[in-house]
Amino acid sequence: MKITYYVNTMVLLEGKNTRLLCDPWITFDYPSGNGWYNFPQSHMSRDDVAAIRPDYIYITHTHYDHFDPETLSLFERSTPILIAHYEANFTEREIRDVGFTDIRVSEPGKRLPLNGSDSCWIEPSEVYKDVDSVGLICIDGEKVINFNDNPFHEGQVTRLQAIAGEIDVAMIPFGAHGPYPMFFRNLSDEDKQQASDRRRQHSYQNFSDYIKALKPKQVLPFGGGLVAGSDKALCYSYSGIGTRTDAVKNAKQSGLKFREILLSEKCSYDTQTGEQNGAYVEKTHTSEKDYLLQIAHLPTQFEQGGKFHIDDSERIDLTALFAAAVARQIKWKKRLHYNTGSSYFFDLGEPGLYRVCLKDGTVNRVTRSAINDDVYEIFFLPYSLAVGLLTRHYIWSNIKTQYVDYFRQGEMDIEMLMLMNYLHV
Repeated sequence: MKITYYVNTMVLLEGKNTRLLCDPWITFDYPSGNGWYNFPQSHMSRDDVAAIRPDYIYITHTHYDHFDPETLSLFERSTPILIAHYEANFTEREIRDVGFTDIRVSEPGKRLPLNGSDSCWIEPSEVYKDVDSVGLICIDGEKVINFNDNPFHEGQVTRLQAIAGEIDVAMIPFGAHGPYPMFFRNLSDEDKQQASDRRRQHSYQNFSDYIKALKPKQVLPFGGGLVAGSDKALCYSYSGIGTRTDAVKNAKQSGLKFREILLSEKCSYDTQTGEQNGAYVEKTHTSEKDYLLQIAHLPTQFEQGGKFHIDDSERIDLTALFAAAVARQIKWKKRLHYNTGSSYFFDLGEPGLYRVCLKDGTVNRVTRSAINDDVYEIFFLPYSLAVGLLTRHYIWSNIKTQYVDYFRQGEMDIEMLMLMNYLHV
């Protein structure tokens, strides 16, 4: 079997009978329509992507760096799309909206047949059950497991290993992308550096935990291959995303034995012979500073002249819209048996902030100096994005990093943050 790597978690698995492409996502033109950019910079053209011609495409989940309608538009709409079975399968709906006609859902406890005797087993993530998935793929008799963005979950790994037996190739994330700590305004540079170091070490431990539990023959470190646009692109010294070589070194220093597969864009690797086509070049947020500077000066779609900009003269008070959207949050709070009573605030660049209380669902306007809550978060985002979020043109999990800044007072409230995904009418 041959593995060809592109960027982030975009990988082609190619055997005698099956060509399976995972998570196609290339940012061809600037500025980006969703605020994300490939990292390191991709040099693939649309013709390059279209020429891949996969037999199947596996979409692990619908975050923009894994599910990109623009990149997907380059493939035949009859190409079978493989996804996990979710209780509320919005992934299937989103893919169907792009125009694909053959969507194959991996039913619980069953394998999906591929070409010849090849097959795959896809199931929801145990950590992110409604969002992400894990794929166990068998091509040419070799077993490949794709963990994309998933944190280590011992129970799920143990179960998958029991199903698969010996794993030939494990594709494991070496770094995790998220807004903390780099986009948090309540943290000093020193605080951000310390939190970033902890985050990087946690990701390396996650990487090692997978290897220790699975004992795969070969390991492909991947993921973390994205950066946010505008001035956020210059904050990545505090991202906590390390390097593939350091993740591998850390794992081997702990006594783990495996063969690493290090691939740069368009490099390929033969899992049988160990031969590699193309040299791996380590690229970091420091070495690629010119690229990040280029991205930092690109406007977003919410700025003056942008596709979704709302002029100041057209702003209205959003209290009523917030109240309708928060009512949905309260319904989901009850349905999920959450107990959070936290408050959060939206700062849309106006004199007054919107205060939402999840204890009783009330919404009101306050000034920053009038906040008297002990525990709360302030979300800073463009007014037009807030309108799009409240009216369900966007969902929180797909905009919370590249467009939002944070101020956190007190401990993180996980339940409140989960309920943000239901903030819409």
